[in-house]
Amino acid sequence: MRYPRGSLWWRWDLHVHSPASLVQNYGGNTDEVWERFLNDLESLPEEFKVIGINDYIFLEGYERVRAEREKGRLKNIDLVLPVIELRLDKFGGSTHHLSRVNYHVIFSDELPVDTIQHQFINRLRFESRLNPGDSNPTWSGVLTRESIKDFGQAIIESVPEAERIRYAEPLIEGFNNINCSLDDIRETLKSPYFKNKVVTAVGKTEWAAIRWQEGSVADKKDIINGAKLVFTAAENPESCIEARESLKASKVNSRLLDCSDAHDFQNSTQKDRIGNCFTWINADTEFVGLLQAIEEPEGRIYLGHEPDQRQRLKGNPTKYIKGITIKKVENSTPDEPWFDGTNIELNPGLVAVIGNKGSGKSAFVDIVGLLGNTARHKDASFLNAERFCHSADNKARQFIAELSWESGSKVEKGLHEDVSPESVEAVTYIPQKLFDEICNELASTELGSFDKELKRVIFSHVGEADRLGCATLDDLLDYRTDELNNAIVQHQTELSHVNRDIIELEAQATPEYRQQLTNHIAQAEVELATHDETRPDEVPAPPEQPDAAMQETLTEVDGREREYQTALGGIEAAEKQQVVLAREVAILDRIEPRLTNFQRSYETFVSETETELQTLDLQLEDILAVSINRTPLRTARGARQELQQNLATHLDEENPDSLVSLRNRLSGLIDGLKQKLDEPNRKYQNYQGTLKQWTEKRAAIVGSIDNVGTLEYYKAQLAALDNLPTLLEERRNRRRTIARQIHSLIAEIANLYRQLYDPVQQFISEHEIARHQLNLEFDVSVVDAGFEALFLDWINKGRIGSFAGVSEATSRTRAMVNRYDFNTADSSIAFAEEILNNLQYDCRMAEPPTVKVADQLRTGKTEQSLLDFLFGFQYLKPRYLLRMDNRELHQLSPGEKGALLVVFYLLVDRNDHPLLIDQPEENLDNETIVDLLVPSIREAKRRRQIVIVTHNPNLAVVCDADQVIYAKKSMQELPRIEYESGAFENPPIQDRAIDVLEGKPPAFKNRSSKYQRI
Repeated sequence: MRYPRGSLWWRWDLHVHSPASLVQNYGGNTDEVWERFLNDLESLPEEFKVIGINDYIFLEGYERVRAEREKGRLKNIDLVLPVIELRLDKFGGSTHHLSRVNYHVIFSDELPVDTIQHQFINRLRFESRLNPGDSNPTWSGVLTRESIKDFGQAIIESVPEAERIRYAEPLIEGFNNINCSLDDIRETLKSPYFKNKVVTAVGKTEWAAIRWQEGSVADKKDIINGAKLVFTAAENPESCIEARESLKASKVNSRLLDCSDAHDFQNSTQKDRIGNCFTWINADTEFVGLLQAIEEPEGRIYLGHEPDQRQRLKGNPTKYIKGITIKKVENSTPDEPWFDGTNIELNPGLVAVIGNKGSGKSAFVDIVGLLGNTARHKDASFLNAERFCHSADNKARQFIAELSWESGSKVEKGLHEDVSPESVEAVTYIPQKLFDEICNELASTELGSFDKELKRVIFSHVGEADRLGCATLDDLLDYRTDELNNAIVQHQTELSHVNRDIIELEAQATPEYRQQLTNHIAQAEVELATHDETRPDEVPAPPEQPDAAMQETLTEVDGREREYQTALGGIEAAEKQQVVLAREVAILDRIEPRLTNFQRSYETFVSETETELQTLDLQLEDILAVSINRTPLRTARGARQELQQNLATHLDEENPDSLVSLRNRLSGLIDGLKQKLDEPNRKYQNYQGTLKQWTEKRAAIVGSIDNVGTLEYYKAQLAALDNLPTLLEERRNRRRTIARQIHSLIAEIANLYRQLYDPVQQFISEHEIARHQLNLEFDVSVVDAGFEALFLDWINKGRIGSFAGVSEATSRTRAMVNRYDFNTADSSIAFAEEILNNLQYDCRMAEPPTVKVADQLRTGKTEQSLLDFLFGFQYLKPRYLLRMDNRELHQLSPGEKGALLVVFYLLVDRNDHPLLIDQPEENLDNETIVDLLVPSIREAKRRRQIVIVTHNPNLAVVCDADQVIYAKKSMQELPRIEYESGAFENPPIQDRAIDVLEGKPPAFKNRSSKYQRI
């Protein structure tokens, strides 16, 4: 194997005329010309690796170049191929200027020159009639130097003697007039000597000169389509690309190679000079590499100054792994070789790691992932605590691996080490465990591993400037939506207050509540009627005028009564003032911590905003000034507390100076004075006192609309029920308004999501594979994020109601969720109201009876928290929706999930560091692999290095791997894992691939023979 690293892009110039052709000297070449020719070949840029030495008929030039290489010259050239150029008996051009079609035969360097000479050249026949009227050919024979010279001599002799001076020597004249039959050439090349050892090419310019005329179209197409390649010699890349496109437009063979067609040396200004070649072939520099390129022209042949992959490799050397070495730690035990001595160079394109089960394939990518600081090292299938890193012997400690990059930097680690969380990930690794986890997860929300992986890919499309210093998509979304989420919380708090009001009003709107008020009124009226019956019998005032002593007592009683009433009024006023002061102190006590919370929020706002404003050369104090003065609050509270203390003193029975003590004293004095009155006056005064008490009690029973528990209060409450529908509708409308505002904020968050996801959406819309073969559709929507489970957690399914029964409740809830589009506020509000309606009525019935919401809730759950959940849209979230064939992620089969994940990393992921994939085919059928993964891998390998572990021939062979690494584990003496690598077209590697991927040649041939329709 010439390159263990596999196929690389090299320049292939398969049409370099030897000095024999350059000087048209078939009898020999001067040493000066040859030295100049060889110097030109030696001075070609390093990327020129394959040269085809073009000879007319004979291979003297090729033999001379090969001899020089054997002497140690042309070390920069890996492969020299013999090329014979023939002229066909087909002509192109106009009737005034005819030109022959050139036909080239490129032979394998493994063919001896004698074999080419005897089995091909000497078997070609040609004949010519030089004289008019000749029934037989004037000359015929096989191609030898002598026969060509004889033919030339015959041509010269066939013209007038005076004209012969204008002719060249016989050998040249003979060659210039030889026209070979295409059929003859093809028949000769059928010899077993040339099986897989020959490639034919036709000159594009001469072929194009053949007219598209009736009767010649088939011949014209046959010439080009029968050849493997088409040669051109363009002045620049644009011209050769244009030539290839013209062939495609003509629907003929377009496997075009640009060659120098060198008739001159490098310093010439002519386009046909040594080194003026724009053909690059991605293949091993062996003849089999050319054969492979012919089979895979789209991915293996490039026309231009330099392939994109080479440019990326040179421009981004830190993104390509050059190689890996593994060695055993000195004096480590046990003395088992395992990976010791491993030294593998990696191709910058697609690397396929193959081997039998347990041969070390996954171990290889595990080790590369470790050295590349993969974030998924914990999911490694080989380097884990259950296998190679088992604590019992921890074989991994015995080995050190070194990863080298194209930039020259190197990373060394022990195989037992972990990847630090702070490490910068230099490779992306998709291990088998991740495939299994993602393909088999049942999550339908954003919480699944699949969603996390897709977010990693999506984040790769966010420009560095737009990432705002965030490390992940979730971090960026949190940063961009933080204030909107705070606003949602504020609206949800207000909504909770409204829901509390609605619950209270709805409780008052029930017949039970109305009946309760009616009962209170009836009870109060009975109490009033009973009280009216206890009205004290009237005692008339004494008819006689009291004497002076009695009058003095009556006057004193009257004065004390007034003092008593004043004291009572003072006590009542003091008690009312106590209520007012207690309420005011409570308000002040609420404002103080609320102000503290505001200050804390403001300080947080300042700390978060000040630095940001400074980056904009703005000062916060120029935008916002906040001053907090707690003194008025504390002064007001102190004054009210002082009044409370004074009032408490006035109402304290133990205080002799209090109003209560005064009232009690006055009551005693009045009772004592009344004892001094005569019987008529005493009865009359007692009657007056009793009547006053009776009147006060009656007034207390009747009360007012402000006195809770009185007759007038209950009547006012009953009358107010007539206005309840209006109040309820107003509160419900307010709830709808707040819910709409909350939904609007969620929609704003969704718009931010769309802005961040838009590059991915654009990519999918414009990408052929993603749009048409995968039928991917990508959008951001407001969706239900687990409503069913969250809502049913509130419900006691054993209670009467619409959601009675576990399975019935689930089915009913799911059906309602599926009916609504949560992208609109109207639909979302309608959904919440339908859920509520099903809670307020048993909708299982034809005529649904009313049921109480609270009666259907589980212990510890409240009606208000449920309403806050429903109308606060705590279950709605913006989420990207990725559909494949109109199905969302959770509806895909495990295999489809695996395919989609791999395609996302191959096509959508913008990261350009190496991608490691361990056996993605586990859950995939071969049709999916060929239709989706193969074209995705082919495209991805053009822009990033890919290492894929596989036992599927479609991924290794059909994907046209640039390098195949064959893993083999030996346990005969001591455990050893060895790796053999090279280009796929290299015969030893092909043998490995057939054995491992196809089950050895007999099995492959057996399967192939049974597909008769192919």
